[in-house]
Amino acid sequence: MKLNLGCCDSPLPGFVNVDLVAGPNVEVADLRQRWPWPDDSVETIRAWDVIEHLPDKILTMNEMHRVLRPGGTAEVSVPTTEGSGAWQDPTHVSFWNRR
Repeated sequence: MKLNLGCCDSPLPGFVNVDLVAGPNVEVADLRQRWPWPDDSVETIRAWDVIEHLPDKILTMNEMHRVLRPGGTAEVSVPTTEGSGAWQDPTHVSFWNRR
């Protein structure tokens, strides 16, 4: 299984596309709570522009680790504090930089 977390209106073929809001080809899941996938069940996690919206960084990282199978990969992209993107969205609850 490959997860595309926080897909909004951009579902990817070959992925389980996940968001908090329902849409075509989108599985609804609240990533602020325990994730609905079994341990060691996910090959790939794609989390572009989503984890800065989640309030508990430790829960998020623990859930990624729990659901990823051994050798699985997580591709995470967040706006950094070095640019304006981190500060422009009032729904961001965490801020990240390269350090």
